[in-house]
Amino acid sequence: MFYGGPCEVMWHASSRVGCGIDYFITGRDPAGVGHPEIKGQPLYDVDHGKALLKHEESLLKGVKVYDFKLAALNTLTDKMEFKEDNVPNKWRFVSGTEMRRIAAANEEPPKGFMSPAGWKVLCDYYATCK
Repeated sequence: MFYGGPCEVMWHASSRVGCGIDYFITGRDPAGVGHPEIKGQPLYDVDHGKALLKHEESLLKGVKVYDFKLAALNTLTDKMEFKEDNVPNKWRFVSGTEMRRIAAANEEPPKGFMSPAGWKVLCDYYATCK
């Protein structure tokens, strides 16, 4: 990933063209990697890969590129929503790593993050992994 950066996104999409795909969904930071010297900072701009893919869509032989909207927990409404503003302290991003840690510990998720029935399935699964 250090070598590929945003070009890695193009490789992932173009390599699938030969497999017969007709669409590719790309999101924020699809081929991101952390900076090797600055903790917490991405090495590449988090939207660069997506922008490159959209710009070069014509090279994908008819494959349609769809932009995946960023969803986050709205702390004001306690609901998962598409993030459409940058209001400070309004949005909480629960990473997959954090979600798995909470589920494995059989703790409650952040309010509004997931349906109780769905969360139970996740916790039950991680209980079998111990």
